[in-house]
Amino acid sequence: MIGYVGRLLEMKGVFLLVTMMRDLPEHVHLLLIGSGPEESILRRAVAQARLAQRIHFLGVFRIRNSPVPELSGSGDCPSLTTRRWKEQFGRYSLSS
Repeated sequence: MIGYVGRLLEMKGVFLLVTMMRDLPEHVHLLLIGSGPEESILRRAVAQARLAQRIHFLGVFRIRNSPVPELSGSGDCPSLTTRRWKEQFGRYSLSS
């Protein structure tokens, strides 16, 4: 399972995750937690790539009493850096 938590925007790298899912084995799933102005475009990209059975949209959770820590397990959460965008909150790992 691969996970992403954040706004669903191309500059965050989430569209790249969808593209990469095409090349990963069938047993690998992608969990997307969040929403954003490009969500409908992302959902169409998932449908066109025929990945709807492997890419799961969970929407938005509030931090308090959220299942996000249990769902996320461990992993890195990078963003793409471009000429016009640099991640403000950095990259982090939930693993120790």
